[in-house]
Amino acid sequence: MGLLGKALFDFTFKRSQAEFKDDSKMAEKLMGKKFPLLCENTIKCRELLLAIPHKEVEIKTTDGLTLKGWFFDNNSNNTIIFVHGYNSVGFRDNAGHGYYFFKHGYNVLITDNRASGESEGTYLSFGIKESEDTVLWVKYIADRYPNGNIALHGTSLGGATVCFASEKEMPNVKVIVEDCSFTSILEEFYCVTKLVVGFRPKLLIKSSEKYARKILGIDYTSLSPLKSVANAKYPMMFLHGKDDAFIPCESAQILYDACPTEKEIILFDDFGHAGSQLAGDNYYTPVFEFVDKYCK
Repeated sequence: MGLLGKALFDFTFKRSQAEFKDDSKMAEKLMGKKFPLLCENTIKCRELLLAIPHKEVEIKTTDGLTLKGWFFDNNSNNTIIFVHGYNSVGFRDNAGHGYYFFKHGYNVLITDNRASGESEGTYLSFGIKESEDTVLWVKYIADRYPNGNIALHGTSLGGATVCFASEKEMPNVKVIVEDCSFTSILEEFYCVTKLVVGFRPKLLIKSSEKYARKILGIDYTSLSPLKSVANAKYPMMFLHGKDDAFIPCESAQILYDACPTEKEIILFDDFGHAGSQLAGDNYYTPVFEFVDKYCK
């Protein structure tokens, strides 16, 4: 079980070398039938966003990694920082979000997580260390715009990341939007393994946790998005597609119920994992309204 546990840990936590194909059966199973449409929208919005003048920026993490980001200056007092999901990059998950928020008048910062894209790192940490990195990105923006307002938006693992960050002190952060976060690492492992192989290999998952502790200093239960949201310091919006198989839609309601701050929840019919943005104005209008309310 030890070798299999190490293999599962490496497969799950190490930087991926394989591109996720949008037309595969597994992609449809995990992401939903509208995933190809989401990919088409991403490509279109990425081209539109990259046509806007911007600059590459970077920070150093507390453990010495260089993380890359791309800043779109809209000459605004408001900045939104986007955090992407698992086995992805900033311009894949957040091109659409970034483009629409730039059109809405916000400065936009799109980042690549540790062990993803153009950022350094071998291992991701399912939002735990990524939330510490997000705090550093917040400080980067706050240092340059000391009187500005900052919003955070995270999708999937990025949603979990901003949930982890919600209990942290972050200068100038006014509001957080999470889209399709899981409630705990362990529950998400149970969900995905059952979806992919048809059952929950609990002993194998437990074995992989030993390597997570040894290599990353984290476990699957002591820290969780749910525990952090229960101590949230900022207004939060919870979004989720009702047809999400990868991270069950029920997660949004659980997180919403635990949140002690001002909050809102919207569940979208007929959308799978991370696909709710395809609802267009039905997605962005309420998101803009909620974020604008706190970024004045």
